[in-house]
Amino acid sequence: TPALLTISRFGAAFKGGSISGKGTVKTGKNPDITLDIAGKNLDLGALAKEISGAATLSVSGKADCSYNGRTAGGKNKGNGVITSSSLNIGGLRITSFTYPFTLEGDILRGKNASLAFYGGKVTGNGTLNLKTSQFSHRAAFSGVDVNSALQAFTGGLGGKVTGKAKGSLQASGTFSPQYSLAGKGSLSVCAGAVTGFRNADIAARLY
Repeated sequence: TPALLTISRFGAAFKGGSISGKGTVKTGKNPDITLDIAGKNLDLGALAKEISGAATLSVSGKADCSYNGRTAGGKNKGNGVITSSSLNIGGLRITSFTYPFTLEGDILRGKNASLAFYGGKVTGNGTLNLKTSQFSHRAAFSGVDVNSALQAFTGGLGGKVTGKAKGSLQASGTFSPQYSLAGKGSLSVCAGAVTGFRNADIAARLY
């Protein structure tokens, strides 16, 4: 009608998967838009290629997402979640990834994010400014199998560095105009051992 456009359903192929949804648009001087969107089997590698400099992260895997939001008076508000059963970043495998988020204005805020990582668990919170592309994130991890993670990260060590790791990380950066990342954190390993390395090989391989 002249006052209300109702979208009963839309769909499209997108980044190796699909997006679909529905919504309403109240017309007038200050349009009021509501959207309910879902994405299925989206190719994370293809999405990462859209971010300048992020191709070096070697991201792969599939993800699903959903978002329910409203734009009124030029302001955005909504919530959603991103999930992936398995993905890889820089050769490291992540499983059971869940990232709930809210959108308030230009600020995308992630809360109670979690993922499984080499026998351990990682949790965290973060923010992304959609206008400036700047982001920050805090994470904590525990129970991570050090040897499994190091073997995957290095492509295979000549020995073993065992133990369980826990710690925290605080990072920030920007996605545009060029991807950048900086941060700091802490790491501790309990009941660990270093075995199977030849002389100075341990220092060279770990470096």
